[in-house]
Amino acid sequence: MLLPEFDDLVSDFMPVLRQNTKDNKDGNFLDIDEQVAVIYDSDKDTGVVMGAISTDACPLPVINRDKKYFSFSDGSNIEYDRKEHTLTLDIKGNVSIKADNATIDAQKINLGNGGKAIARIGDTVQVDGNTHIGTITSGGVNTSL
Repeated sequence: MLLPEFDDLVSDFMPVLRQNTKDNKDGNFLDIDEQVAVIYDSDKDTGVVMGAISTDACPLPVINRDKKYFSFSDGSNIEYDRKEHTLTLDIKGNVSIKADNATIDAQKINLGNGGKAIARIGDTVQVDGNTHIGTITSGGVNTSL
């Protein structure tokens, strides 16, 4: 770490304070040239990086006690608003979810930007509208369109 207050002395390695390091692990790393707060020993030989600090050049992206917000250099962001009970993901690439089982329990699911729903054999489907393409089965009768 560059220490301008000590004639641009470059320090030895300093550990970074983390929220979790044992069973749960925190994998957020500091960026190169990120401004940080450090606690030194009395001789300023060793210290611990307490974390990054906000500055005029690097302000907080969101200032709201009800929101937990993460932003990334590619423009992606993740936000949870505890007051509105809303999780928002704005990802500039692909999203992958891996689980043994996954359940979405929602009153309504919207597929935007031309997303297409998929129904499996045996699923119950409610169709609103007047245009239908494919085979529709109702009451045991197949209708091919």
